Amino acid sequence: MVEGQKLIGKVKGIYIKESTHMRSVEELYLQRNKYVNEDEYPHVYIDRERVWTPRPDSEEAPEHPGWLVMEVCGGQTDSKRQFMLNQIRALIYGVWLLSWSKVKLSESSIKADPNIWRSMKDLINYDLIKNGIPDESKYKEVEKKIIGLYLKRDKLLTETITTTTTKTKIKIKPRTSVDNPAQNNKTTSQNNKSVNRKPNTPKIVVEKSMFTFQQALNMQMARGMPQKSYSWGWGNASRSQTSKYMNPNTIWNSTTQRYQMLDLGKYQGISVSKLNKILKGKGTLSGQGKAFAEGCKKNNINEIYLIAHAFLESGYGRSNFASGRYGAYNYFGIGAYDNNPNYSMTFARKRGWTTPAKAIMGGASFVRKDYINKGQNTLYRIRWNPKHPATHQYATAIEWAQHQAITINNLYKQIGLKGMYYIRDKYR
Repeated sequence: MVEGQKLIGKVKGIYIKESTHMRSVEELYLQRNKYVNEDEYPHVYIDRERVWTPRPDSEEAPEHPGWLVMEVCGGQTDSKRQFMLNQIRALIYGVWLLSWSKVKLSESSIKADPNIWRSMKDLINYDLIKNGIPDESKYKEVEKKIIGLYLKRDKLLTETITTTTTKTKIKIKPRTSVDNPAQNNKTTSQNNKSVNRKPNTPKIVVEKSMFTFQQALNMQMARGMPQKSYSWGWGNASRSQTSKYMNPNTIWNSTTQRYQMLDLGKYQGISVSKLNKILKGKGTLSGQGKAFAEGCKKNNINEIYLIAHAFLESGYGRSNFASGRYGAYNYFGIGAYDNNPNYSMTFARKRGWTTPAKAIMGGASFVRKDYINKGQNTLYRIRWNPKHPATHQYATAIEWAQHQAITINNLYKQIGLKGMYYIRDKYR
């Protein structure tokens, strides 16, 4: 987060930009040092999935004094509707910020950036790239259309979704010592005698997909729409590129990328002091090692994963929703819906997340129930879903799990530890 800048005076309105980096908020955040100079930071980077607030809304954006700068993000391959959802979410968030200054959305309180090419193309069919910078009338036309998006947001955000329900019989294997963290210091020999396991030996569960790797790869290429980031933006990933990032053997043989197969639903028992070392200087998360330890132990969640999750969703404990200024805290992006991102604060208040510790404990419970219990309990499974390839996948970027694994690896290195529980997925 940018600090020490000039305080903003009278708020003029919201200044709408479009990211020139052709990346989602998540990708832009992870690669920020490569693409973004601190002086360029807007108040908010936003798309339909994420919000990143690198600059406090109380401070000036140097290039646009008096304006609250909203930068709409999204990949170059986003469809018209997908980018429209990004725009609407930005508008909803911007109007909410304006409300604190008692400024209402109008033609005088919204200003379009000169390089707002996607909105020009989608809203008034003007090709900024082909035809160049137009006169002021085109920008006024776009600004009116943008206001129209906000006024029609409820209708535009409504779509008919057809779902198919299938029934599947699931065989439950007998519980083993691996399933119970309380028994993680023991294993069973062939003679059914309990023997002690070395305390620092990782516990690895191997599971096989019913598909071969080539079958799964074929399904990814046919239905999974894998994407890759390039220097110029987003584009379709080739078969060879997808195969490289999807190959479980390559991943497992890398000490860093092995964290893609870390069991996120296993509490490791890391000391509070070590957790606090990671959390030091991370906004309102600083000093909350005890809350993470207790929340993860109660809900059987890997502590490093949950901290990494909180870092990403809360801007390392410094985001608007992590500040506590609204009487509650939300570190995991829970309840931040496309049509109403600010509901995350309402959600947090209803759950009683009025302190950082309560928000962490409550968030841990929610993550266990709504994420980990769904069965995709490793980064690899979240991205590639090997038992049901090309379905119910969290991200389209082939590098997503790789980036997350690097973050988790770095956090473990910071405290001199390694992950202890893994689910190694293999193909038939």
